[in-house]
Amino acid sequence: MAAGSQKQGKTGWLFGLCVVMAILVLIAGCEKKAPKRQSAPLTVPPSVSAAATTPSPATAAPAITEAATPAAALPTTSPDGTPVEESLPWQGMPAELLDKTWLGAPERTGEIIDGGLFDGGVTYYWYSTNGLHDVLFSATVRDGEVINVAKWNTGRNYWEGYWGLPNRDASGEVVKAAAPTYESPYDYDSPDDYADTAEDYFRWLGCDDPYDAAYQHWEDLAG
Repeated sequence: MAAGSQKQGKTGWLFGLCVVMAILVLIAGCEKKAPKRQSAPLTVPPSVSAAATTPSPATAAPAITEAATPAAALPTTSPDGTPVEESLPWQGMPAELLDKTWLGAPERTGEIIDGGLFDGGVTYYWYSTNGLHDVLFSATVRDGEVINVAKWNTGRNYWEGYWGLPNRDASGEVVKAAAPTYESPYDYDSPDDYADTAEDYFRWLGCDDPYDAAYQHWEDLAG
């Protein structure tokens, strides 16, 4: 019995030792940190990447420097073949050339015409440079094109012997006597009534179309 008990005790001691060692191994294994998992790099498909870095065409700012008429399409001469820079503005001329003619840039811009023959147009004026500030030329523009031109004060020496161009430095001396009476536009209720009465005066001034010039004069001042 003593030998059997001694054998059982030894066996029990060995079993206990194995259990303790197993527990220590388990604890040691738990204390080891598991290696981090490397996440795959995030890749963006080319189509998505391009969309994220390229502005949508719909939101792009519109071009604002485009000319109404391409420079290559602008005429370089007047209808009679004279270079633009040696010509007066003419009917049908693109408005972009208004400051490129012999007269240079206009010196006054009228109001937008409301009603009548030149409805929606704007008239530009050039003056003498002799201190009198006489109107010598006007051009009416609508929709990017000159629709009417008129010479002024042709009864004075601005237009004498100057190859069709006004001498803006001339004295302004009258070279035509017995000028018709000038009628005030403010005395008439409509441009037609005024033009019927004042046409002779504008013919005396030498306007190419005296009726239209009188009509326009009423619109500019009394319209």
